[in-house]
Amino acid sequence: MATRHSVLGSTTTRMKLHDIDCTGEETSLLQCVNSGWSNEICHSTEDAGVKCIEGMYHNSQVYETM
Repeated sequence: MATRHSVLGSTTTRMKLHDIDCTGEETSLLQCVNSGWSNEICHSTEDAGVKCIEGMYHNSQVYETM
């Protein structure tokens, strides 16, 4: 399940994986296409998180940031 806008809480680290594009078939976020690690500071509206929940089904609906 994807989250956004720091719903998982703020972080003190600057390391962020940018522009992640996952199909839902990956077993790790590191397997998703991405533009690499960055040390830049992002605004909290750019944050996203992932919660892994057993038994949830893949949803092919695409969500885009506003």
